[in-house]
Amino acid sequence: MTRLMGTTQGKTVIRNYAFAFFLSLNIVRLGSYIIQSIANPDNAVLSQPILLAMLISAPLLVVVLWQAHHLHFKINESLFKKVVSWIILLGGLQLLYKAVYN
Repeated sequence: MTRLMGTTQGKTVIRNYAFAFFLSLNIVRLGSYIIQSIANPDNAVLSQPILLAMLISAPLLVVVLWQAHHLHFKINESLFKKVVSWIILLGGLQLLYKAVYN
């Protein structure tokens, strides 16, 4: 992500790459859950409560994505880069802390 921030023309390109990456990752993950649930129904990953939670959260996800799309165009480019950089830094520090102290 930080490499993309330094080499791309704007935040829209970064957002599109991140969206495509996470969408494809989750489609593959869902496919593997379905295959695992079919192959081993006694130990199914996609149980009925999980499927219900997915169905309930789907409309909320649509609303959040719509709001984020509109907010994306209102945020200043430099502020966007600073916020993303801080989020990546804090995530890295958290991983480092877990690796050292756990």
